[in-house]
Amino acid sequence: MSLAPLKGPLRVIQLPLVHWGWLIQRTGAQITENFKAIAAIDANDIIRGVVGYDNWTPNSVQCHMAVDTPAAWKALVYDNDAPAFRYPFEECGRDIIIAIIHESNAASCKLVDHFGFTETHRILDGVKPGEALILYEMRKADCRWLSRPTRVRPALKVAG
Repeated sequence: MSLAPLKGPLRVIQLPLVHWGWLIQRTGAQITENFKAIAAIDANDIIRGVVGYDNWTPNSVQCHMAVDTPAAWKALVYDNDAPAFRYPFEECGRDIIIAIIHESNAASCKLVDHFGFTETHRILDGVKPGEALILYEMRKADCRWLSRPTRVRPALKVAG
């Protein structure tokens, strides 16, 4: 399926429950009833990217990310005061974001490394024999996105 060209900047919204399948379909994430997500949507209200949060503990949360266009990263990370990181760290008060990625998913490994996540552990054969599951973390104290000057919009509130 080909997406229509982007018209103007993307907006970041709370992703309603009815659209959680967008992320699940692209990532294979197994979500719980505590799942929350934000989305970058275009002028036609088409979802272009999602960051979901699940497996909450008092100090950490696991994230799942997918986009259909690089412009979604601009809305979710580079602009709008970095809501992908601001939401779990500042609004939810967590100190650690965890990402778990299949070793064979080189593009995602490269992306989280670019965002500033640190590889903390490899579970050998964690996906299947011969393929590791890689655990990454980002600590609030190390998140460069929070120390950048505010750009574009005020705080994002996600209900729940």
